[in-house]
Amino acid sequence: MKKKFLCLLLAFSLCVNSVPVMGAGTKQSTSLCTSVYTGSNAEAQSYLRAASPIKSYLSPCTDSSIMRVQYAPSIKGLLVEYYDSAYHLKNSRIIPEELPLFGGFYETDTGYFVVTGQENPKEDDALEVFRITKYDKQWNKIKSASLSSCNTTIPFRSGSLRMDACGKYLLIRTSHQMYADPDGRNHQANATIELDMETMTVTDSYMDVMNSSVGYVSHSFNQFIKVEDNHIVAVDHGDAYPRSITLIKYATDASTGSFTPDSFLTPCTVTRVMDFPGEIGNNYTGAAVGGFEISGSSYLIAGNSVIQDEKNLERGTRNVFVAAVDKETSEVTVTWLTSYTEGDSTTRTPHLVKTKDGRYYVLWSRSGKVYYTEIDGDGRQKSPLYVYNGNLSDCAPTEINGKLIWYVWHEQTLVFYDINLENPSQMNTNAFTRVPPSDSKPAEVKAGQTRRISGIDYRVTKSGTDKQAEVQAKRVVSKKKSIQIADTVKIAGVTCKVTSIAAKACEKNQTITSVSIGKNVRTIGKNAFYRCKKLKKITVKSKVLKKVKEKAIQGIHKKAVIKAPKKQLKKYKKLFSKKAGFRKGMKVKK
Repeated sequence: MKKKFLCLLLAFSLCVNSVPVMGAGTKQSTSLCTSVYTGSNAEAQSYLRAASPIKSYLSPCTDSSIMRVQYAPSIKGLLVEYYDSAYHLKNSRIIPEELPLFGGFYETDTGYFVVTGQENPKEDDALEVFRITKYDKQWNKIKSASLSSCNTTIPFRSGSLRMDACGKYLLIRTSHQMYADPDGRNHQANATIELDMETMTVTDSYMDVMNSSVGYVSHSFNQFIKVEDNHIVAVDHGDAYPRSITLIKYATDASTGSFTPDSFLTPCTVTRVMDFPGEIGNNYTGAAVGGFEISGSSYLIAGNSVIQDEKNLERGTRNVFVAAVDKETSEVTVTWLTSYTEGDSTTRTPHLVKTKDGRYYVLWSRSGKVYYTEIDGDGRQKSPLYVYNGNLSDCAPTEINGKLIWYVWHEQTLVFYDINLENPSQMNTNAFTRVPPSDSKPAEVKAGQTRRISGIDYRVTKSGTDKQAEVQAKRVVSKKKSIQIADTVKIAGVTCKVTSIAAKACEKNQTITSVSIGKNVRTIGKNAFYRCKKLKKITVKSKVLKKVKEKAIQGIHKKAVIKAPKKQLKKYKKLFSKKAGFRKGMKVKK
């Protein structure tokens, strides 16, 4: 297949001189809200190796107001806020999460769909791994559909999730970590699901290992899906099979409720858009994909990449490109929108946006500035390059009230950016500092709320406000060798003391070699570190430890050293008893 590379050498200095850097367009104010949630989505659209699920969304409402949908672990669900056209907060609510892992959000004319999931480390075919939940436009829950027995240990692993509708069917493209292969390795690949939105039943899914003739890509580090004439058109960022950015067109008719192809009778059409030199399966490709749209003549893919040559794995400076795949010939034309040299600061992963009237905009960020330009339906630049101070996020710019709008959230600061589509040279910034009203009650967490921090799941065991609430280190999911049980963690903006380690929290972990136990821990649960055979060092910072329960350290390294505070040394030697798993060869010392 012939590939034609067009390089547009854009003179950065001319762009800056022709378009003013943002200044007067900035508005700053204070906005009252019920709670301030910890977290950030700044530049979350950008990735080095693998994407992650999109957690930030904007949607227009019928009365010209704007709905913001944001997922964050500190929120314990979806934060839904409504703003007027001047970005003043009108009201908000929390939609409780269904399963603990968030996949994505999608809106139809009549309702909303949210995909969540949970891990399945025991490869239990009976366990629900994916859940798709339907809500009406008032966020009343209608029904959920479940998917189990789907060759998945971790849904959404090292990838994203996007959706598109085909009549009454919803098509979902995401990623998953699969069951272990005969060699004991858990590989990652893309995954596709079809849902009947009326009956809320999963009508088809593909989770198996195969090849690209059935739409399979492994590893797939980002996933995009569109429906064209009832056929799936997908884009995947692969590092092995194949090692390329890949456009996949399905021959099957998804409006029948089934999309899975027959590799011989109805194989997919596969176009390798950009190949990556290097070893098959090397996770680093030097590229990222940020957007996928369909024009009348081409399939448009926006991304950024280093120079793809024999030294691609050593390079760090990425330039922004648009690849256009001709619908008739599958010929690939790559247009480069930037031309920075190796060693310059790199661009971030771009967004590609299609407006209601069929215009296309590419937006990217670099060194605290936002750049954007219009392209035509074949990926060629057709407007000046505009540049303003600012940032992007994983909130895709959305056309609302004649503007392209996105937001960046960082802790208590919320910034709405907008581009006037009648005069695209104008980009405005509306920054708000979020503060709770003075008469509002202190934020409080309830027993049972959870949050994953640094590979550890923490669960609230005592409800309360800041510094009164208590949590337990419920489960260690991190694969790191060194683990730190925190002194305190923040859940829903509330600082909570970590006072215990749960039973079986780290049981049979074959990776961990050292653990640091926070200063507020009073109890180490039964079998907490049972058969962690490589665990050789335990540092107890806590001076309030009261209980080390049965078999808590049984089966750890036979020469393990437990370091205790000097004044508690004598007491802790008794706590780490034979009943707890202590044996000859181990030491408790200061």
